[in-house]
Amino acid sequence: DDMTCRKYSPVDNNNGYYPTSHIVSVKSNNLAGMMASSDDDDDDDGRGADICIDFGSEPCFVAVTGESGTGKSLLISKAIDLLSGGKAVASFVPQNQNKLGDISSSSSVELTVKLFEPHLSAVSSALQSVGVDPSILFQHIDNHNTVSEFDDKNKNKKHGQLHAKRILHITETGRLKSTCRINNKHLSLKSLRKIVAPLFTRVEVGIASAALGRPASRLAMIDMGVSDEVKSRCRKIREEYKEARRYTR
Repeated sequence: DDMTCRKYSPVDNNNGYYPTSHIVSVKSNNLAGMMASSDDDDDDDGRGADICIDFGSEPCFVAVTGESGTGKSLLISKAIDLLSGGKAVASFVPQNQNKLGDISSSSSVELTVKLFEPHLSAVSSALQSVGVDPSILFQHIDNHNTVSEFDDKNKNKKHGQLHAKRILHITETGRLKSTCRINNKHLSLKSLRKIVAPLFTRVEVGIASAALGRPASRLAMIDMGVSDEVKSRCRKIREEYKEARRYTR
């Protein structure tokens, strides 16, 4: 297996984090600017190895860091854009040649998202509107695209899983075509856009930098990953602290 995968699991399942929708993993294969070389020369087929980032099964704040020019923006922005129905061009698909002389002319991006309310209902409605049974959200898709039902822990359907995949393929005539899937269900690019695009918000670097420069904005971002119970307790402690300071002056 030539998959390059880094896993981040900073959250303890026993800590009782407030359930929120979050990205579980992002994966690309043979996509220009997002390729890792295989370490095994004997298995070299001319294609870039898979790149997979596994963010873990629990919600968390993730920062992608690295030197300039290492592909951080490509990893997130290009993958999310393509899976949200963004425009693809032929240059996204490298024309690789393996040892047998065969030309590889396809690339793919994949995204797995764990869905809780209100996103679960929104995606279910979007699926219904394009003629797809929302029950596919309660099926598990593993790394080999094998479909299985969730276990009994999710029998009440409190959360779902969205696995979006877009394959870019250059035909013999040189045209670029897209094949789109949601949980292994084939659908059109327009349908993929309708389902996936509303789940994400992309913020320009300048705007993000300005926001991070304000303490209130930084706190608001952190609070998004904290349960209401913890935030309420912190507010109560803050008020008690202010009250105590008044009496000690």
